Amino acid sequence: MLLSTDVENFLSGLEGIGVVISSAHTAVRDNASRHCLRCHQPYMERDNGPRSCIIPHNVQMPAGTEVT
Repeated sequence: MLLSTDVENFLSGLEGIGVVISSAHTAVRDNASRHCLRCHQPYMERDNGPRSCIIPHNVQMPAGTEVT
């Protein structure tokens, strides 16, 4: 089980090398339930990502980029 300090230290390390931006810290601490306007399902910001919504989005990707 990860402690909140472990997560903070991990994110700080990633931020230090430019992999994670500071808004990730805010999202990890955010426990508010949100409502998706597209599929109307509840979600938490820390779980939000490109594949979180059950209704596919039209994602603009550079040519030759493959989403896995």
